[in-house]
Amino acid sequence: MEPCLVASYDATTIVTVIVYNVNQPTLTAGHYQFDETPVCKYPETVTVTNLPAFAVHNEPTSDFTIPQNANLSLIGEYTVTLRSEIRVPNDYTGTTFTTKFVEYNFVIQVEECVVNTYKANQIITVISYNVGAPTLVSPKYSFDEEPACYYPETVTVKNLPPFATHDEAASEFTIAKNTDLSIIGSYTVTLRSEISVPTDYTKTSFTKKFVEYDFLILIEPCLVNSYVATTTVTEILYNIGAPSKTDGRYGFDEAPVCNYPEKVTVTNLPVFAKHNPATSDFTVPQTTNLALLGEYIVTLRSEICVPNDHTKAACKTMFVEYNFRILMNPCIVNTYTDTQRVGDISYNIGAPSLINVGKYIF
Repeated sequence: MEPCLVASYDATTIVTVIVYNVNQPTLTAGHYQFDETPVCKYPETVTVTNLPAFAVHNEPTSDFTIPQNANLSLIGEYTVTLRSEIRVPNDYTGTTFTTKFVEYNFVIQVEECVVNTYKANQIITVISYNVGAPTLVSPKYSFDEEPACYYPETVTVKNLPPFATHDEAASEFTIAKNTDLSIIGSYTVTLRSEISVPTDYTKTSFTKKFVEYDFLILIEPCLVNSYVATTTVTEILYNIGAPSKTDGRYGFDEAPVCNYPEKVTVTNLPVFAKHNPATSDFTVPQTTNLALLGEYIVTLRSEICVPNDHTKAACKTMFVEYNFRILMNPCIVNTYTDTQRVGDISYNIGAPSLINVGKYIF
């Protein structure tokens, strides 16, 4: 019996291109077929060269499969060679053969992942911080693609005040502990995220999709729970004739300490005394005026104005007020002596008047 004679061996169903979009469901395509004329049904040997690793050749069904894949780095074009051959015996002995084959190239195009929408998922609306409070970390922000393609995000922040920091890796903002009252206020910050989506497998042009919105950083006042006198003046004692005396140290403190400016007022301070605002005390200059003897009641008041909120439109006055006294005591006499004595005074009756005789000093 002589072999079946094959006049031609041809590709009757040809693969030209297989197109797959990143992150789409598994795709099976690229059906191929080779036929003999006449049909002799010699066994086919199919080989595939340069098939990328993400694709699978299904020889039993004569096609290819690309499993679902989210790897954006695969975007591109891949040239694959498909070859099918049969061995036709030269005669009935089956000892020599003629190989007939068909070989051609086709391409696999891995296209961009298609993003239908890009939106903000977790949104920051307000970051509120009170001056003097511990370090504050904001809620996280996030942006999502639909479907999820995982294109790299480029995040930019505009008008972020210098006391705040942006941690892009953690998608959050931080305000470190700050005691600077001058930063109280409202700050509008713009947050923008964008992705670049290739228009096709060549990656030569891109479509930008972005989300941009504003949020507020509100720096609220430092919270003062109490305002008290921590060093109190009770009385200042001065003896007339003594050297100048500085006394009556006073002090006021907030809890917690916010360092709001203090306004100190002194009422009924006698004119001979001096208030020293810089050193928070009083001075009685040296005086020998005995008419100043007595007790003087003085009122000391200190107040701070704590803003009600970040607008600083109004504030709550917190104050401490109390009385103390200045006692002007008598000049202290340790000894009392005569420094010049009167000696005997001799006068003859009928003599002229004696003048400036018998001087004495005590």
